[in-house]
Amino acid sequence: MKRILIIGWADIRKASREGGGYNLVALHHAHALAAEGCSVYYLQSGRHYGLSWLWGRKPSPFILPLRRWHAIRRYALFNSSQRAPEKYNFHSEKSLEDLDQSRIVARWVKRKAIDEVYIHSLEGSSLSLPRLLKQIPKVKLVIFCHDHYYLCPQIQLLYRGKSACTDYLDGSRCYSCRDHTPAGLFEKRRARRMLGWEHLYPLAVSLLALLGIKWKKRESLSPCDPPIPFPPETAVPTNELFLSLLSAPRGENFYACRRTAAITALQHADLVLSPSSFIAETLKHAGLSSDRLKVVKLGLPHLDALKVAAQRLQENDSCNMPTKGERPLVFSYRGSGMEHKGLPFLVEALAQLPNDISARIHVIIRGIDPVLYAGTKWLRLAETLPYIEIHPPYTVQELYGFVHEYDIGFHPHLWFENSPVALLEHIAAGKPVVAADLGGVKDYITEGENGWLYPAGNQEALISLISRIVRGEILIPRVSPHTISSFEDFLHSIGGL
Repeated sequence: MKRILIIGWADIRKASREGGGYNLVALHHAHALAAEGCSVYYLQSGRHYGLSWLWGRKPSPFILPLRRWHAIRRYALFNSSQRAPEKYNFHSEKSLEDLDQSRIVARWVKRKAIDEVYIHSLEGSSLSLPRLLKQIPKVKLVIFCHDHYYLCPQIQLLYRGKSACTDYLDGSRCYSCRDHTPAGLFEKRRARRMLGWEHLYPLAVSLLALLGIKWKKRESLSPCDPPIPFPPETAVPTNELFLSLLSAPRGENFYACRRTAAITALQHADLVLSPSSFIAETLKHAGLSSDRLKVVKLGLPHLDALKVAAQRLQENDSCNMPTKGERPLVFSYRGSGMEHKGLPFLVEALAQLPNDISARIHVIIRGIDPVLYAGTKWLRLAETLPYIEIHPPYTVQELYGFVHEYDIGFHPHLWFENSPVALLEHIAAGKPVVAADLGGVKDYITEGENGWLYPAGNQEALISLISRIVRGEILIPRVSPHTISSFEDFLHSIGGL
């Protein structure tokens, strides 16, 4: 029986609720391997610490088993020198090399007689870990680059957490970017999790509301950190501009050294997987040899189920677009309200639509926690627009019921997206998508066939595109849901079957 280890920082039981799309992929990958008869281990790092961390003591790391979940044997690396997610380690020397901690993990892997190691996320671990894992005889190492972790501690490549960073100037620009998370924030949030704050806070707000007491409202656009003023980019961010300025690190500062260490770590893998050609190109430009790099399009079980539901809907001819005056054209946005995801930008654009256009559309926004985003400017603006309705977070099972409720999807991201699951869900549901042209989205959107692209961050272009669609100046295509890879094909591509 083959023994396989999956490494990540998020709680694999929470799927996309912690860690986003990467954790959802890791979860389904683990389940599929277990179904094939493999012994599956999951090692979580960067999230488990003792109480001594709250007053500054840093004990040695060690690995302990957690409660088994289905067929997955869960373990955790306690007291990791690297906290997860990576934004808490914006300037951590040990993120480059922590041999003591990496040796602990390597010895544990050898003791468990692991045959294959799949690193879905190296956040919470050191960049020296892949080198030590490859020193173990007969261990196959596969690294999945779900995001831009190997280029920057801010995995979204955002300058000061706000705008797409097209050129990091060999690391020198990173010093003006700095860590936008306050010191001690990780410990504060860790203490809150241990005390059950994530459950008590919404309960307290609800009870106060019943008593007629208004809780303080947050005014920032981000639910976690206050907005920070920053100088605007001198050029509009595009994939071509970013790749033209990207090269192997030449500087000798910490951030250039981090990129060098990250690319070196990838070189130790037997195979490096990328969910989009854009990420693959960024890694090549940064110095990774292409002989071990492979582009693999994502496929997930719930996407396969969505494709079946969409095909049945299309066969019944119940998904026809409305004729003029019959009913509003329904758009849908699903996902986070974080600023780089583009929802605040989208709401501002929708508020500027001409009256004849806004009267003929309806927008459904799903996935917004009313407590988390209470008081944000974009939410207050959205609540004033009669053609927008907002719904709370949803489960994967609820997605199948959303297939019939809208005509066109929105994906207005402001960062170099990779292979967003929300975008794939729209296409799998047979819906065309209005999307920004940054990052790996271009791999999935073919202009006029399954959606339309507009320059990221350009509200005038987005308003113009929506107006042309509503007026009928652009033909709305009938989208084939089978352009998305199946889960079985995805597993075969990454060696999971």
